[in-house]
Amino acid sequence: MEVAHIWNSLEIIKLFVSMSTPMIVLVFGYLINRNIKSIEQKQWENQTIIQWRIKVFDEVSPKINDIYCFMLHIGNWKELNPLDVVARKRELDKKIHTSAALFSSELSACYEELMKVCFLSYRGWGKDAAIRVESTQHKAAYGADWDNKWDDLFVEDHECPLQCDIDKSYSALMDKFSQEIGIGLNGKNHELPKHRLNNWWS
Repeated sequence: MEVAHIWNSLEIIKLFVSMSTPMIVLVFGYLINRNIKSIEQKQWENQTIIQWRIKVFDEVSPKINDIYCFMLHIGNWKELNPLDVVARKRELDKKIHTSAALFSSELSACYEELMKVCFLSYRGWGKDAAIRVESTQHKAAYGADWDNKWDDLFVEDHECPLQCDIDKSYSALMDKFSQEIGIGLNGKNHELPKHRLNNWWS
């Protein structure tokens, strides 16, 4: 009787194992499949965000570069007048602020810092932001085509920032963009002498 009882117990165990194995495989398969789908969903969401970020970057980067060139008298700066630059800022403010949900707060802070370095805002009701660069070179470049009304779009000489501060803020923003659109740091380190912009000659 004891032998029969032992064999019956073994048969029950074997039967239980044979029945539970498919269930275990099924459960593990379900969990693995769910994790894979979760990872794929997360990857799709991340890729979608990256694509939207790239669209924003493609739109704003040329305008940011225009301001940068105007401030440092490099590149296409002679093709821009003060109204163009102030308009670039206005367009950038709108785009960056309406796209803020797509980017980190650190990127928004980098943008605000660059605008703070390049412009003097809140000058009074109805007044545009003033460009924080000395106007001498810009007047010389325009010559007789210079509109004296543009003088009000520039700050006083002592309010001009250091070249290195502009370059540092610009580089920080571009590096942050490169991180958040998934291409990493560009590794470029801009170093400029610490002179004020009214002493900068290209």
